[in-house]
Amino acid sequence: MKIKYIQGRKWKMNLRSDERWHLIRNLVTQLVTHERIKTTSAKAKHMTPTVERLIALGKKVVFENKPHLVKDINRTLTTEQARKKFYEELIPRLKEVQGQQTRRVYLKNRKGDNAPVSYIEIKQKYTYQ
Repeated sequence: MKIKYIQGRKWKMNLRSDERWHLIRNLVTQLVTHERIKTTSAKAKHMTPTVERLIALGKKVVFENKPHLVKDINRTLTTEQARKKFYEELIPRLKEVQGQQTRRVYLKNRKGDNAPVSYIEIKQKYTYQ
């Protein structure tokens, strides 16, 4: 997909706004479910701010007792399995991580259309003993 650069940090990816939102929402749901997905670098770059914002909202809901933000999270995560994993596993694990909860690992270009491909993953909480 070709990225169009428009004021600030907005990418169009040759999609209408509702198509972009559904694409990002589905990618975020898959990332929460599997914790690591392989996608094009453009899509990974575009979904990173959404994932970071979602994790920040989840921390506010769980640790600061702000239940009015649940609606925003449920709007983004489309499956019940993803919501359950998000609240019960990911948020407690990322409690002490401040910012940069995702990592992008760039891979070789894809055969066929030569598109840059990367992994995007949610960082693990490392404990050293």
